Amino acid sequence: MGYEGLSKLFYKSPEQYQAAYQRRFAGDATVHFAFDVHQKPAFLVITPELLSLIDQIHVLDKQLTWISRRLPKIAKQQYSTWAVIEEIRLTNEIEGVHSTRREIQLLVEDHLPVKNEQRLVGFVKKYRQLMNRQSIPLRTCEDLRRLYDELCLPDVIADAADHAPDGLLFRKDSVCIYSESQKEIHKGLYPESAILSAMTKALDMLHDSQLPVLLRIALFHYCFAYIHPFYDGNGRMDRFISSYYLAWNFNPLLGYHLSYTIKKELSTYYKLFKQTNDPRNCGDLTLFAEGFLRIIRTSSESLNASLLKRLEKMTFFRNQLLKRFPNDRHFRVLHILMLNTLFGYRGLTLPELAAACGMDEPLTAVLLQTLATQTPLVVLYREGEHTMYEVNLERLAEIP
Repeated sequence: MGYEGLSKLFYKSPEQYQAAYQRRFAGDATVHFAFDVHQKPAFLVITPELLSLIDQIHVLDKQLTWISRRLPKIAKQQYSTWAVIEEIRLTNEIEGVHSTRREIQLLVEDHLPVKNEQRLVGFVKKYRQLMNRQSIPLRTCEDLRRLYDELCLPDVIADAADHAPDGLLFRKDSVCIYSESQKEIHKGLYPESAILSAMTKALDMLHDSQLPVLLRIALFHYCFAYIHPFYDGNGRMDRFISSYYLAWNFNPLLGYHLSYTIKKELSTYYKLFKQTNDPRNCGDLTLFAEGFLRIIRTSSESLNASLLKRLEKMTFFRNQLLKRFPNDRHFRVLHILMLNTLFGYRGLTLPELAAACGMDEPLTAVLLQTLATQTPLVVLYREGEHTMYEVNLERLAEIP
């Protein structure tokens, strides 16, 4: 039988409820924290399920790294960029903020002139920093505020100027979270002194090296949402921080895939918060930690399956090309286009294709022209001012 939440036990077996709480709180496998949830000291029971989840995620991460190392450079680059674009789009969508793949793509690829007031600029900058393995300080409340100012503040002000932080670092007024039916489901900590105190404790938890990093990520994710330090942008901040620590401690792709998985399991994600926030749960963070690690496991499983499938197709399509095009310059152009089409999110421009093939642009253009007239494999289309090139994978599969 799985770990049962105390809030559920309160209704199911009231006579056992208090005894269960005392047993869990005082157990040998319990970790206590200097963090209160509804005036109850927070704690975590190290269950067999938690240990198993941690082990499974590490095994999956090794498999993901094994697959990644077998991918050509352009395949990894294109897949990573696609994952980041989707991560940004979906973390915004979870909060009801609409953003298109195209506008995110142009910012991720640095194809637009950057203006400080431009929508999504700060958000994309931080994810590009994540892709480039640049360290982001997250030790103090001041660090969190600096991150918020760069990540969320411009977009928050653009949507509602009065939602900007008005306290020393965070908000100075109270805030409530409501359901779609306008029922209050959570009230963030108040006043700001309580926010500062709780956030300092949550950051201590995040950096407690005596706990496995996966547990620290899960626990901080809950604590940040519980504190709710800003009027707006809390969810995006919280998910970015989790993505940052996942990308630094595991295969980076895992950090670029969190919001994708959360969006698919959104009802489960919200249910975890609801169960843990219930005052009758008495500060027990175990269910949230287990549930959040399951989301990370699911994310890693889907990444492994997606990349393994593409890896198998890559080998198949390469063999298809070799049947018709010996290992020469025509093959090189088509091979690069095939990899980009299979792993990417858009076609390649002539300069990009030439650089990836290690050839000059005039020669690449001649080869493309020859291929376009001799075979139906090359597909071209317009994207803004650019002509983009891809390979028709369905036709490639039909080569006898």
